Parts: sequence; structure tokens; C-alpha cells
Amino acid sequence: MISDTNHQHATNADAKSEGSLSGSSSSRAVQDQLAILKSLLKEQLDETREEITRSEELEREKEKDRFERNLQTEEMKSYLHGALDAQKAIGSINRDLAVSQKMEMERIEKLVEQSQETQKAEVRATFEGHVRHHRQKHGELMNDLRRND
Repeated sequence: MISDTNHQHATNADAKSEGSLSGSSSSRAVQDQLAILKSLLKEQLDETREEITRSEELEREKEKDRFERNLQTEEMKSYLHGALDAQKAIGSINRDLAVSQKMEMERIEKLVEQSQETQKAEVRATFEGHVRHHRQKHGELMNDLRRND
């Protein structure tokens, strides 16, 4: 770029030394070249601005994606912690339920044993009552037979 500027200064100096007629045409050529350079620089500047804008948009999209991924990760962590807490609570409830069921089974077994003992006692009492009744009848019959003899 600096060499182009030096070249332009040299061209301008040459144009002044040639005379007014050739100077105006070379001046016009220099102005045209400057206009072309200005136009090219403007295009490059516009392209650079567009590139910067696209890069910024891309960076914003990347940041948005990172934010959404982080948010989803945090939500998943929260969900998993909640699920883990629920699992722990269920495990605790299951242990309590198992203890309660065991105690209930022991209570039922005792009630069954007591009921069986009660039934045995009732059967024994009934049987003994029948035996006494039959002995009494047997004794009465024996007495009747002795009296009749």
C-alpha cells in the first residue's frame, strides 16, 4: 500500500513536469485510479463488516447453544437428583414396610398359635365332657344292671 502511494506521488510529479495538457489527463487518470481504489476499499470494508456481523451472529448462536446445553444439563441434573431422592425415599419406605410386615406376621403367628391353643383346649374340654358323660351313663347303666340282677 505504501509503495502504491509512493508510485502515485511519482506519477503526480511526472504529470506536473510534462505540461498542463498532459497533466490534466494524467490527473484525471490518477483521480480515476483513486476512485477505483476508493471503491475497492469500500467494498472490502463492507465485506469485512459483513464478515464481522456474520462472525458475531455465529458467536451469538454458539453462545445460545452453549447456554441451552448448560440449561438442559442443569435440568437433567436436577431431575436425576430428584429421582435419586425419590429412590432413597422409596427404599426407606420399603425397609419400613418390610419391618412392619415382619412384625405383623409375627403378631398373626402368635394369634394363630393362641387360637390353636384355644381350639385345642375347647376340643379337650368337649372331649372330656363327652367322656364324663359316657362314664356317667355307663355308671348308671351298670347300676341299673346290678339292681336288676
